[in-house]
Amino acid sequence: MSADKTSTSGHDLGWPESDPEGRTAGWGGDPGAAGEREGQAGTRRAPAGPGGPEGPRQGIASWSALYDRLTGLPNRALLYDRLNQALARARRNNTSLALISIDLESVGEVDLRHGEEAGDELLIECGQRLRCTVRPSDTVARVGDEEFVVLCEELHSEREAIEVAERAGGALEAPHTMAGSELAVRANVGIVCGEAGSSAQELLRDANVAMKRARRRGQGVELFQAAMHAAAIGALETEHDLRGAIERDELELYYQPVLAIRGPERPLGVEALLRWRRMRRGVLLPGEFVSLAEETGLIVPVGRWALETACATLAGWRREGAVPETLTMSVNLSMHQLATASFIDTVSLALETSGLPPRCLCLEVTESSVAQDPRGAASALHELKAMGVLLALDDFGTGYSSLSALTSYPVDIVKIDRSFVARVAEEGSAARMFEAVLGVVRAADLRAVAEGVENEQQLTLLRSVGCDAAQGFLFAPPAPAEQFVARLEAAAHIAAEG
Repeated sequence: MSADKTSTSGHDLGWPESDPEGRTAGWGGDPGAAGEREGQAGTRRAPAGPGGPEGPRQGIASWSALYDRLTGLPNRALLYDRLNQALARARRNNTSLALISIDLESVGEVDLRHGEEAGDELLIECGQRLRCTVRPSDTVARVGDEEFVVLCEELHSEREAIEVAERAGGALEAPHTMAGSELAVRANVGIVCGEAGSSAQELLRDANVAMKRARRRGQGVELFQAAMHAAAIGALETEHDLRGAIERDELELYYQPVLAIRGPERPLGVEALLRWRRMRRGVLLPGEFVSLAEETGLIVPVGRWALETACATLAGWRREGAVPETLTMSVNLSMHQLATASFIDTVSLALETSGLPPRCLCLEVTESSVAQDPRGAASALHELKAMGVLLALDDFGTGYSSLSALTSYPVDIVKIDRSFVARVAEEGSAARMFEAVLGVVRAADLRAVAEGVENEQQLTLLRSVGCDAAQGFLFAPPAPAEQFVARLEAAAHIAAEG
């Protein structure tokens, strides 16, 4: 990190002094500042201490104990001290305060694409923008790699706290220009308003809970509600149990067929769907734990297990002659998996270990997931395509979908979302739109699969507009491996007799 970006002269970066309220003032006597990575922010390049590399060496250890060495903002320890003092003032004066927890997305991506120095500059600029957005009396702290906290005192309403949070989020998400490149940042913001009886630990915890909820919901600002605490406790318990689910053999794959629907129905493929037989909770569907797995990073080992199991299962069926040689196995991917540096090797190893031909594996991604990093996703998908595996764009027809995705990514199959399919039999305009989408898919030389087909009326309309393949409860619900094979054998027997 060059000195002109991370340090200032000694007279500009004064040694912290105490203000009349007993708070330690930051740079140049400013009581606000920012934080650090967990514990100490020394994991990034940073100025040497007060005054920067050219400043006085005296007191560097004391300065580093209270301030983030990258941004010069207060760290977690100093924030905690200021928060305790603010709560004491709130009790004396019968006033309220607010904590605003901010998590930045995409900084890690900036590190990878433009280098760690660019990521450092981005964090420094984010800290500066926050300082310029809030009041001089507010404290801005950096408490983690990409996490900031703002402490606001003497607020008169929750609405006032929300306005501060919205201004902060807007300032952070405004385009950042560095080295000729425009960088985008997404800010997830959680707010908790504290009364005189609150504790510092509770406020920090609750602000973080609200921020994580904002991140999960894709909503910029979230105000903490009491019910969130119980939900957070439940999420922690789920995370703890999920960490041991693979070792305890609690994960299982169910399988649902994909059938050709023009002419005689015949199996074209099978989709592997994850289930978790959680202790004392029964069988959980993906919607009950996959989001948490993505948030905690557990989706990487869980997804690897699913991929390896699915490949081994189809390879075994092929060796036993239980399925057609042309049958493909579809496995859903998370963007977290796709962004992992070792993912291509993971797929290659799963195919090699199982003996499954690459052409028999289909990896499914949603447009909403690859849109998080379009360039990175396209690069990874092209590598997978070069291996010979099939690629499918899942959930097409939802609010995220755009026709440009059909040419932006090297996919072979487009899976049209169940919500779109459900409207086909109910709305004439939906049927015409579906037919138009099929035309575009064919023009791009891709195959279409209709998801969530549940009744004969839907099937009849899908056939009438020329849809080639479908899956859904009308044909068969997802089932464990043994039941799935038994159904295939029964169907084949009936077809042979007919």
